[in-house]
Amino acid sequence: MRNVSTYLLISLALIAPPTAAYQDLSPLDRRLNVAVLDFSWNEKNEAAAKAALSAGANINQRSAGETLLTNAIKGQKVPAVIRFLLQNGIDRSGKDSSGLTALEIAQKYKIGKSPEGREILNLLGASASSPAPAPAKSTQTTPTAGASAAMPELVAAGVYECINQMGVATPLSFGIIDRSQYNDSNGKRGRYAYDAQTGTLTLDPGPSPARYRRISATTFRLVREDGSLGGFTCPLNTMKNPLRPPW
Repeated sequence: MRNVSTYLLISLALIAPPTAAYQDLSPLDRRLNVAVLDFSWNEKNEAAAKAALSAGANINQRSAGETLLTNAIKGQKVPAVIRFLLQNGIDRSGKDSSGLTALEIAQKYKIGKSPEGREILNLLGASASSPAPAPAKSTQTTPTAGASAAMPELVAAGVYECINQMGVATPLSFGIIDRSQYNDSNGKRGRYAYDAQTGTLTLDPGPSPARYRRISATTFRLVREDGSLGGFTCPLNTMKNPLRPPW
């Protein structure tokens, strides 16, 4: 069964259309990235991540200045994910684009206030009682509880190419044109609203809006109707023009 899973994974990597959203990653590394950073981490995600690693994915990959470990700390903050990465040999000294390690990020945003956060701190080799370094001064809006840390107040223009759990681009992709307008993948233009407090992007505000939650400076996740995060990751693709759909 393991050989079959690996074969399927490699086959999908070969037939899946390339996406410049993860242009700095190989197809296998993209699949590892999507499996690990899924907010609904479960046995299927773990199996997919193990299959990607067995097929040659690099656990110490970097994408958009982030490692899998720093992204996991800024995103899900799930002990099981951190444990999986550490058990599979990720370099815990890897730094994000601002020069912080996963431990320094965890301490900076004081995740030790929750039981899960304390477990993560212990996994990273620090006592939950260790004093956190003073956060650097910033002009960004402080996020509310549950939001991604220190998100920009504006959404960068470009195409946010939404990818499913297999790393394949979907019609959910959207293009940010300016501070108020967007295009969908069919070329329909509409208006959007962005709440920097929660990192929530709302397309076509109204009775039935499409909502996305920011999980890093250049990546969104689809928000389901019940408020939970869906299985589609939407990183910024600067190689595509938001004014020229379809993508």
